[in-house]
Amino acid sequence: TDGELVQALPAAHKGAVYIIRPVPGGFFTAGKDGKIIHWIKAADAPWAECKVSSTLETGLDIKTFDLISTADGYKFLVGTATNRVLEITATKELEKKDEKIITEGHTGEMWGLSVNPAGPLFLTASDDKTVRLWNAAEHRQLSKLEFADGLKTAAFAADGSVAAAASKTGEVFLLAVPGLTVLSKTKQRSKEVADIKFSPDASLLAVGTHEMAIDILDVKKDLKRVHVLKGHTAGLKHLDWSEDGKFIQSTSADYELLFWDVTAGKQITETATMRDVKWATFTIPLGWPVSGVWPTDSDGTDVNAVCRSAAGDIIAIGDDHGLVRVSRFPCIAPGKNEPAKSRDYLGHSAHVTNVRFFPDDSTLISTGGNDCSVFQWKVITS
Repeated sequence: TDGELVQALPAAHKGAVYIIRPVPGGFFTAGKDGKIIHWIKAADAPWAECKVSSTLETGLDIKTFDLISTADGYKFLVGTATNRVLEITATKELEKKDEKIITEGHTGEMWGLSVNPAGPLFLTASDDKTVRLWNAAEHRQLSKLEFADGLKTAAFAADGSVAAAASKTGEVFLLAVPGLTVLSKTKQRSKEVADIKFSPDASLLAVGTHEMAIDILDVKKDLKRVHVLKGHTAGLKHLDWSEDGKFIQSTSADYELLFWDVTAGKQITETATMRDVKWATFTIPLGWPVSGVWPTDSDGTDVNAVCRSAAGDIIAIGDDHGLVRVSRFPCIAPGKNEPAKSRDYLGHSAHVTNVRFFPDDSTLISTGGNDCSVFQWKVITS
């Protein structure tokens, strides 16, 4: 009653023991060493005299599990440190009979996120060196492709038939959907690619890099570079195409917003001429239409991602405080150093790295940093 240790069992696990599950006549334990151990105890015996009945070697870093007894053994539901949930069946003697993955997720931060314009699919790209394709309607992963380096960004083409991903070492990949096979690749840069987006007609791919440039690649010519847009004085962060595919707007790490004539391959310095341009997407956090996304006394790093809805009436914001915020669009600051009103939603246990609406605005997807989580939000309009 006073919290003193009265008995201890002999060491059976190597490393941390994360969970204990009592059962009639004993209990099960599991932990970092991947073992699930069945302990038995006589009714009147002290706990120190518990004995190991049998051991199941899973090879997994087990964080949690549950079990049910079956006619000929046990069925375990296991959660691992690598974001997997597995179902394992075993005999009464804990000899493994079958193992299947129920679900799995990323094991590193996700910054890349894109939704498929043609259906309920979305892509995520992660520091764990994988791109994964998900079905939002079925809430499951469809396919996964592993790379040699971590990835920071991914994008679908307008028809959803192909996608692209780019690595932290500057390599760009064109991918088939839904199989996630590499159709072509190119490496024009050695530094990280922060953002990529297809032009509305899917003929070009804009690649924003940390080398302070945007590469324009020809999709139909094996990602041949046709233009280099230079003018930023820091690494690129975000970019958007205009609806007609003629212009790009982009932001950089030094909070600079620039505009580009893609056909000419030149920067547009007369920014007033861009006032009435209609943008196919709006994912940049700088400019008059999003001046209200920034919190009071922001240091410029609080907002990681924004996304305007397809209808153009609301904008989602992912921030460093684990919040998904939703405001009206345009999101205008009501006063100096004052954010616009928003509805704030908790869920992520770490910074929110990206947010994207589905084309019908019925669903919002958000990705997390250290929590390695993908959240699916239902959009309810009133």
